[in-house]
Amino acid sequence: MLTFFIFIATIIPLILSDNIAYIEQHVGVSCVNPEYASIQAAITASSDGQTIVVCCGTHSVSSDIDVTKKVKIVGSMECIPKPKILFTYICGNINLLSDNIWIDNLAIEKTVLSSGCAPESYYAMSSSPTCIILRKNLKITNCDFLQGFHNGIFLRYGGNVRIEDCTFHGMINSGIKINYADGNVFIYTNCFFGWHDNAIVVAAVASGPADSLAGGGRILPLAGCSVFHGFRR
Repeated sequence: MLTFFIFIATIIPLILSDNIAYIEQHVGVSCVNPEYASIQAAITASSDGQTIVVCCGTHSVSSDIDVTKKVKIVGSMECIPKPKILFTYICGNINLLSDNIWIDNLAIEKTVLSSGCAPESYYAMSSSPTCIILRKNLKITNCDFLQGFHNGIFLRYGGNVRIEDCTFHGMINSGIKINYADGNVFIYTNCFFGWHDNAIVVAAVASGPADSLAGGGRILPLAGCSVFHGFRR
């Protein structure tokens, strides 16, 4: 009798160092020989307009990630599942501190619930989201926001934000919280809002149409999105 064995393996390119990221515009680097030991180091070394590629695997982060350049940060498309940023710091966030940032193809999770976070005076917050948006012309696409955070995305200031093909699941409060926007917020195409108190919370509103935001922006329709829990103003 012949016995057949089928092996199903996760697709992970062989990495020859402990580094986890590289800048796409640099010559001779890839996820086989990445340049930087952390995403923050890659951001620091990057220039406006460049693309930072995060390689396969789960990457533990014990502090905030501050995105201070006009860059794209993308999980390698060679990875199945997509690369994961795992915050081990209870108040860890990704802070989008420049205009024209694009976050793509990443899973983001926290090992501990963020409900014990103290207010952070720099951001005037009382809770810990995954991404804090403070600028304009930003895109967050094909990302999975997983458990451990108060809010998946917190639009503190800014506008002209595009959120597309993202999954929000297991937030303590909401998938997306909008405090103030002086430009439109686009949320559409296959976004999924799973189990948390609210899919979207608008904390400050303007007079006018029902989708008006403080600052003059508007929420564009949630076309093609699945909402397990609701919308609260």
